[in-house]
Amino acid sequence: VIGRLDSDLHKTTPGAGSIGGFVADGIRFEAERRLGRPVALAIMNSGGMRKNEIKAGEIRASDIFELLPFENTLIVAELTGAQLAKLIPLGVRDAQSGTRIQFKWNDQNRPEFISGKLVDSEGGEPDVEPDKIYTIVTIDYLYNLNSGAYAILRESKKITRLDVTVRDAMMDYVKGQ
Repeated sequence: VIGRLDSDLHKTTPGAGSIGGFVADGIRFEAERRLGRPVALAIMNSGGMRKNEIKAGEIRASDIFELLPFENTLIVAELTGAQLAKLIPLGVRDAQSGTRIQFKWNDQNRPEFISGKLVDSEGGEPDVEPDKIYTIVTIDYLYNLNSGAYAILRESKKITRLDVTVRDAMMDYVKGQ
């Protein structure tokens, strides 16, 4: 047993549901702790989360291993606001922390992006400034894909590898909460 959950977590659409929020919040918190500075956005692909539910109550190390079975490591990327703005719409598909996404259900009963804003530490929604540099955290898997929407990560001026797996970061996050 490494911690407790007050409510059930479920992997659903959009953004991998409450499980996605849990993981994205956890990696953002751990990246900020390790860097000693704020992180504007955390992104975790929903396909990398392999457990569909974690019940309220005791959370065990085995829950985190089942949820995050891959050896993906955390990376930090420095992106311009223009680059970051291209990642925000992915919040209807993949888990994010640091954004507020508006979406609608389309005719195929899938979430469709309407708008998204960054959310600061006070809950404000500042505009993304195209030329400002933003710090984001994600996993090396998305960086290494170098395709699709995540190819924008390769345009980062600076990549910092945190040398911790997403699983170990989440274990530390749960133990610290």
